[in-house]
This record gives sequence, C-alpha cells and structure tokens, in this order.
Amino acid sequence: MANRCDHEVPSGLHTTTSVQELNGRIWAGVWQRMSCGAGAHGPRVYDWVSTPIRAQFPHGRRGWALARRSVSTGEVAYYVCFGPRGTTIVLSGR
Repeated sequence: MANRCDHEVPSGLHTTTSVQELNGRIWAGVWQRMSCGAGAHGPRVYDWVSTPIRAQFPHGRRGWALARRSVSTGEVAYYVCFGPRGTTIVLSGR
C-alpha cells in the first residue's frame, strides 16, 4: 500500500519512525535497480530498497517499508508491505 513520506511504522520495541527517516538510514549502495515491467514509453526502471519493520502479522508473515526511487527524477515513493517470510525485493516490486 502506498504511503506518505511521514507515515509512521513500528521500528523498535515501543517506537515508531517515518518511512522517509527509515529510508534515510540506507546506504547508497544498497539500492537495487530493477524493471517493474514494460510501460507505454519503454521499460519502467526504478531503484528499490526494503527495510524490515517491527510489526506483528499473523501466520508467520513479516513486514517491511519498501521505497521506489525514480532513476530519471530521483523522486521516492514509499510502500508498507507484508508477506511470507523469505519474500524478496524482486517479488515485492512487481
């Protein structure tokens, strides 16, 4: 689900942090450049990064904050996701 940059997510035992602040803690080399499919003007290529969040989900699922950065403009979109343990960023971005 897409979120505003100031959306708060569980980040510690009793603390929350905005997804933008979590993203700010990511090293530059961690972003992964991937295509999320063909668009009307060619491949839709973005840089992606995910950060685990501390949230309780049923049935062994986990949560993370996913960020998608435009290669052309640098604009960042934020998403809060959950899924089965072992889900990769490649599956999350599609």
